[in-house]
Amino acid sequence: MLDLLLVFTGAVSDMPDVGSSSYADVKALSPIYSVSQLGFSSRKPPCYIETADILKSITVGILTPSGAGSGVVIGKKGHVYSILTSKHVLSGLAGGDGLEVYSPVTKKYYPVKDKQFFNSSSADIALVRFESRDELKIAVINFFYSAKSMLLASIDPLGKLWGVDTAGGRGAGISMPTKAITVPVLRYTEFNLQERAVGNRDGYEFIYQASTVPGMSGGPITGYRSFGDSGFGAIGLIAIHGRSEEYASGGRSGTSLAVPIDLVSGYLRANSVKFGIPASESAIGGLMNSQYCR
Repeated sequence: MLDLLLVFTGAVSDMPDVGSSSYADVKALSPIYSVSQLGFSSRKPPCYIETADILKSITVGILTPSGAGSGVVIGKKGHVYSILTSKHVLSGLAGGDGLEVYSPVTKKYYPVKDKQFFNSSSADIALVRFESRDELKIAVINFFYSAKSMLLASIDPLGKLWGVDTAGGRGAGISMPTKAITVPVLRYTEFNLQERAVGNRDGYEFIYQASTVPGMSGGPITGYRSFGDSGFGAIGLIAIHGRSEEYASGGRSGTSLAVPIDLVSGYLRANSVKFGIPASESAIGGLMNSQYCR
């Protein structure tokens, strides 16, 4: 059974003494949580959120004439959604021809409207847009929310490095069929954060120990964190998965690589209105209220 997010809603001084607890220790503090008063709106009722539900709601598949990949929804303008994915998923394709986006929530396919690369960055990351009148959830880009409200930031230095509350995280992607699993499947990975590999080729500066499979390229890599003074817990988008480490002699190490969002965050912030990306703390607060509280 997938773990639920940890949220602590009391004063910091009331927190259990976790010392230098590991990610597993932090998760063990509470397998379930509720929020009686969300920091963004005191009129909202309690909120219950499971990390797997959030990941499922923001992750999409991308079908191309030659294969498949994954993506994560980051914005909405009118009925047009914007997603981030790996550039290599779209390699060799002109415009949006032959591309479709698949939502594991609606079970529908949507034709791609257009795609674009980030000219100012050599990183393996791209933006795709598609139109839909269905309501899809939007990921919170972690680097657009200040760390000042995080309650658990002192637990682990690696959490601080990536702007999240613990040293653990979770990713997702839609895998391609294999001999053993003959249908597309939404897969989850859990991992511990690692040091940043600054300057690594193609922007792959986020390294984590997790098994990934073909089709998961372009999927979200997220960390646990709090939003608002009440400690409303959710997950922040840190990076886009795209590669696994291969030995020079052949074979794979079990280490995966992702492109941190902050390599293109300047462009995303500058074009946040154009793409409907929540880029301010007030916009993120409104998004959290509307998506996860009723």
